[in-house]
This record gives sequence, structure tokens and C-alpha cells, in this order.
Amino acid sequence: MAEDAAVLAMKPMRYFSHDSDANRDIKCRKLIARHGVEGYGRWWLLCEALASTDNHRFDWGSDDERWILTDEIMFSDESDAQEFLSDCADIGLINPELWGECIVTSDRMNDNALYFGQRREYGMRGARSKWCKRDTAESVGA
Repeated sequence: MAEDAAVLAMKPMRYFSHDSDANRDIKCRKLIARHGVEGYGRWWLLCEALASTDNHRFDWGSDDERWILTDEIMFSDESDAQEFLSDCADIGLINPELWGECIVTSDRMNDNALYFGQRREYGMRGARSKWCKRDTAESVGA
């Protein structure tokens, strides 16, 4: 059974797009103004953590996930991580509505995931097509 792009998009990504001028984005400029380049580095650590998880999200309401994410973005104190994430939501780097529900997710990361989910789907279609043609040719020649 073929998986569609939306399902494939929810799987962890080994790679995601990072614009070479991301530091010039207004949201990133605001983050740098509030948290310095250290905050900017933590933002990309957060992006990497989101990319590598199923569904590209963390449940901040879960003790385990809160501890993991605090560690992933290299804070030693959970309250510092929460303040950082609240600022990310205020700026719009993470989804502010879902942050209000204790969910950490990024609309930009989800867009990247959907793009790569589509690429995965197209790759699977191409591979299936190639193997189906090969199997048909072998059965005709047999």
C-alpha cells in the first residue's frame, strides 16, 4: 500500500532546508536581539530536535518530553527553556496557538516536512514503477 505525502511528512527527517541568509529573517533578528547568538544557536538546535521526531513536535506538558527538549536545546534549567520557547512563540518561530496548549511545533518545519514527504512519495512511486516494469519484463521473457 502506498503512503501519501502527508503520512511520510510526519516521519523524522535526516535533512531539512536551512536558508543561508536565515539570520536576516525578521523573526531570527528578533530572537538574536532577545537572546543573542546563543539564542540563535538554540533555535537551530530546536529545529534539529523537531526535525528528528515523529510528527515534528514536542508535548511540553509531558515531564519526559519537557526534560528531553530542555536538554536538546542545551538549557540546564527547565524554566529558562520555557522562557526561551515562550519568546519563540511570541516572535512566531514556533506556533503560538499550539504553544498555548503546551505543544512545541514550527509551521516552517512542518512545511519543510511536507516538502520532503512529497519527495519521499515521488521517490517511492518511481521505484515502484521501475520494479513493476522490471517484474513484468521478466515474467514476459520467462
